[in-house]
Amino acid sequence: MRSLLFAVLVLTSGHAFAADIYALCQAQIDQMRELTSYPIENLNAYKGMLAKTTSLEELGELTGKNYAQFVPMAQKHQGITRAEAEVKTLELFKTVEISALSRAIKFHGLSDEQTWSMLFDKCVQENQ
Repeated sequence: MRSLLFAVLVLTSGHAFAADIYALCQAQIDQMRELTSYPIENLNAYKGMLAKTTSLEELGELTGKNYAQFVPMAQKHQGITRAEAEVKTLELFKTVEISALSRAIKFHGLSDEQTWSMLFDKCVQENQ
């Protein structure tokens, strides 16, 4: 499952052609830094909306991303039906999106470059 999650994160990070861990971690840090610039109230409201989604279509409308393309990959990787793969894909991407928002809320207002660098290093270390 970890390899599937890595592939999914690479594809959704906008760095599908640079499938190395450094590019992935940089994309995650960049996304978190951007999200930390929004008011916490907006981040919490958006997080609540994501948590309430019940389909990949709903999630896609909220995020502007096409998650349905990952259903066949999940279906093949786990040997499950399409309906089961849709549920698993929804759960996976809700977790990814909500985790990103939670990190942004946790680090809201952070401007210390040393801490951002440390977070990048931690990401690389955890994903090697």
